[in-house]
Amino acid sequence: MPHNDTRNHQTGDAMLIEIGKLLQLESSRQTFAVRWGGDEFLLCGLCSGYEEVESIKHRLNTAIAGLSASMNLPVNISIGSALYPDDNSTLSVLITLADSNMYNEKKA
Repeated sequence: MPHNDTRNHQTGDAMLIEIGKLLQLESSRQTFAVRWGGDEFLLCGLCSGYEEVESIKHRLNTAIAGLSASMNLPVNISIGSALYPDDNSTLSVLITLADSNMYNEKKA
């Protein structure tokens, strides 16, 4: 359940700001992160393939766990991914696929 619902909007907003900062720190010069919607972020960039994507996911999960501990707030993330050109060649389809993969991970 989002922190806005269980605590307050100020706490939820502070967490989103810290997650945004963390994504910037974890991003390379060939990657960028943007807030995509309410509590969703989109990370786009160059990578060598699925193995690197899994490495990035692991780093982000570890960093979020540290952030959660330091703020003393429970935070869970689900990460979906899609690769160009392996999964598709258009940005809109890649984003839709990554979003679908994120929801599948959230359900697991």
